[in-house]
Amino acid sequence: MASRMHGWLKKQEVVCYFALAYALTWAIHIPLAAAAKGLLDLSLPPSLHFLGAAGPISAALIVTAASRGASGLREVAGRRPTKEELR
Repeated sequence: MASRMHGWLKKQEVVCYFALAYALTWAIHIPLAAAAKGLLDLSLPPSLHFLGAAGPISAALIVTAASRGASGLREVAGRRPTKEELR
């Protein structure tokens, strides 16, 4: 079962990334917006927006770890942009 899921994940990396990035980001931002509008009786610090902004990078690391393992994470961490990519 795990190998079937791993195979599916490798084929659907982009879909999994976008779904997870949206889920992580909006799981933080929706309660913040609802509290700001008075729909939730919570006192949430506005600095949590920074945590919500980390949703896409968190999703990228989670999907990379799940689909490519530790070697994939090492590849991401060790990658340096070339001069052409920075222009």
